Amino acid sequence: MSKVRSVKSLVCGQLSDWAHSPRTIISGLVILALTYMNARDYQHFLERTSLYAYWGESVFYFLSTGFGNLPLTSALFLIMVSEVPKRNAFQNIMLIRSNRGRWYASQVLFCLLVTILMMVVLLSVSLGFSFPALESGEGWSDLERMASESEIEYQLVTAFALELPVPQACWLAAAVLFCFWFVMAFSIFVFNLFGKPQLGLLLYATLLSLKVIVLWEMLSEFDLFMPSDYATICNIANTQGDFEGVPTIVTVLLVYASIIAGCLLIGYLKCRYMDLQFDSEKV
Repeated sequence: MSKVRSVKSLVCGQLSDWAHSPRTIISGLVILALTYMNARDYQHFLERTSLYAYWGESVFYFLSTGFGNLPLTSALFLIMVSEVPKRNAFQNIMLIRSNRGRWYASQVLFCLLVTILMMVVLLSVSLGFSFPALESGEGWSDLERMASESEIEYQLVTAFALELPVPQACWLAAAVLFCFWFVMAFSIFVFNLFGKPQLGLLLYATLLSLKVIVLWEMLSEFDLFMPSDYATICNIANTQGDFEGVPTIVTVLLVYASIIAGCLLIGYLKCRYMDLQFDSEKV
């Protein structure tokens, strides 16, 4: 129990330090503003088209689209986690008062909790602001419209999701988005361990913006691998010509699991066998 309490104390200290960071506060406010605008757009869309949506499928809609502006939201989240771990004397104190294993476990849990917190807050805000346009009910409203009309002008969710129960579709959408953001946060942590925080930020900023800035017009006819194409279920469905629904998503999740396992191993080896030293260097 003492080990659990020790790790818990380290995680709480990390969360407190992170929550009071100016980067976290400013970036968080901007993300909330973007989430509000996306939720209001969703509400106005439902009102303008005289459609209706249930709570469950709205959860899937927000998770499967990455809460609207995924590149910008991810970039701001990247800024929020760019100080993981924060390079100050506090990290040295935590290492001295515990040990490398507990410190490393606290960092992994911190990245995990920050990613979950990000998703829970954005989903709560999205549902809260779109509340006036949502109706109580179960299932997919798209299926009901298809059954009552020969053709429908608008469809709220991707076609393959209609073949799944709403809870299962929501969990798949949440898993894909969680993996994308968790890999981002934990990779930044690994880069920071090696004393190269700027390199990690530059790499992910490039990956998030490269498709829009360069490849969208110049190389759109080529089938190139872009990480953002695998960030959400909608991106996977829209960019994969051989999209097979759940089997494709499971394959993507397995690839994410392999990447996470590799990052965990690299981080563990660094913490176990190499010198760790943190100073007041500004990232």
